[in-house]
Amino acid sequence: MPDEPSAEISKLRSELAALVPASHNSVVMFGAEALKAAALISGGSAAALMAFMGALISRDQYGLASWLPWSLQMFVGGLVCACVATGISYLAQFMHGRALVEAKENLESPPFEYSARVRIYRKAGAFFQLVAVALVITTYIVTILGYLAVYRAIDAVGFHPLH
Repeated sequence: MPDEPSAEISKLRSELAALVPASHNSVVMFGAEALKAAALISGGSAAALMAFMGALISRDQYGLASWLPWSLQMFVGGLVCACVATGISYLAQFMHGRALVEAKENLESPPFEYSARVRIYRKAGAFFQLVAVALVITTYIVTILGYLAVYRAIDAVGFHPLH
């Protein structure tokens, strides 16, 4: 009977049913933690720098304070990248979820193969994942550049609070 699912299809169904929830949940958790960390680091750096700039201005140390806006822009840019990455990661999850739904529907009736829609959803999900990862990496790079800019500003004006 050609309309009966083969043993291979049955095996694929059971593997898919067992593998998807566990791996999907762990990937989502790791991704969520990376996004939270990126946003926390950049946002915390921006808040700390604004407080530091306020303290400098209140002590009439405008020279150093005038060098720091570039660093603040880097931290805020990193925060924006982290927030956009969060939205993109939800798109990736949606696309992967749609691919799973379509794949299950495809495996329930002949010809027991993935449709073009499944392949499109999977490719879109992978693309959005790569974009989100690139944005998180960009967040870390921009934050490091912000730290370097703060260091250069402090060094340029000779500000040494411990001396």
